[in-house]
Amino acid sequence: MNMLSKGITWLADKQAVHASVKLKYCQGDRTFKMNAWLGHTKVETTDEAGFKLTSHVTDFLIRSKDLPVTPMVGDEIFMNGFRYEVLELSSDAECWCWSDPYQTIYRIHVKNIGRAK
Repeated sequence: MNMLSKGITWLADKQAVHASVKLKYCQGDRTFKMNAWLGHTKVETTDEAGFKLTSHVTDFLIRSKDLPVTPMVGDEIFMNGFRYEVLELSSDAECWCWSDPYQTIYRIHVKNIGRAK
């Protein structure tokens, strides 16, 4: 492991402890409890008339060692009484990406779909 990889892992561990929220990640009938921190992704698209549209999508950043499954569209995340659904940003983008070159942190794109039941 090189110095940058060690540094990113160290920082991710600190963020998971000191700058995170507790959540429940659900994929099918499997549920995982973990800590994550929030982020956002700026998404730019162009509509049919050629107008540029900009929006921001909420992201959950989760250490890959804490999530034993690969995120998929439709997975659900429950946090602070709210329910979030994993979503694709566009037809040519995945519902998640690596937040670092060492595959330490998932950046999972979600939308808030309301209060948890």
